[in-house]
Amino acid sequence: GHSIGGEIYAKKSLFDDILTLGLNWSYVQRKSFNRNPDGSLTYTSEFITHPRQLINFNVLFAPQKEWNISFNGSVQTSRYAQINVGSQQTPIYDYAWLPSVVFFDIAGNYFITDSLRLSLGAYNLLDKNYNYSTTNATAGGLPGRRLFVSLDWKF
Repeated sequence: GHSIGGEIYAKKSLFDDILTLGLNWSYVQRKSFNRNPDGSLTYTSEFITHPRQLINFNVLFAPQKEWNISFNGSVQTSRYAQINVGSQQTPIYDYAWLPSVVFFDIAGNYFITDSLRLSLGAYNLLDKNYNYSTTNATAGGLPGRRLFVSLDWKF
């Protein structure tokens, strides 16, 4: 198979860098092929397991050097996921359509020093789990809402 795609990114700072807006759009088309019984190849694109389009945006509010608040969002277009509708002992694979999803994350950052940062935030504010159910199987087990605290040290 093969992939083609591209990405466009824009960033704008306002009010002496107190507010920074970022936006990017990515497009990827992945085509795979199946070998037919007669040996010929049939190219397919409908069973992609990655979103064809991604739209990401970021808002950074930084009124002081010591702290900021970051708000991120992502839109991923619909895709297919391979699922096992059988059992672990006797797998039967099928494809399930997963709808487009929207993620929103927020983080507050406090810079203790230039190389030490304390962060507190939440991923996936809109949904608790993002597990898509099909007839008798679950596909696309994307992570649900998560809270985090981190201490990052650059050295």
